[in-house]
Amino acid sequence: MRKKAASLMEKIFGWGILLTLLAGGLAFLGYLAALAAGGGENGAGMRIALFIQKEYFPVVIVCAAISAAIGLLGMYLNGMEGLSLKGKQD
Repeated sequence: MRKKAASLMEKIFGWGILLTLLAGGLAFLGYLAALAAGGGENGAGMRIALFIQKEYFPVVIVCAAISAAIGLLGMYLNGMEGLSLKGKQD
């Protein structure tokens, strides 16, 4: 049961990190769109960049943190210590 839970957590961690990386790429594309849109103060480009900074990034950061926590729990259930220098003794 413990191994199954650890395996499931590692899969969730993998998908979470993949989605986080894709979200980072989307943010980059959003900033490129904001740069292309331009518009000066209160222009379209500024509104896009502020949306990414104030609305988008906090959600992505929370999702990444939750994914990392799930990954660490999965590692500890497998007997590995992810935050220490020693590993599983075989």
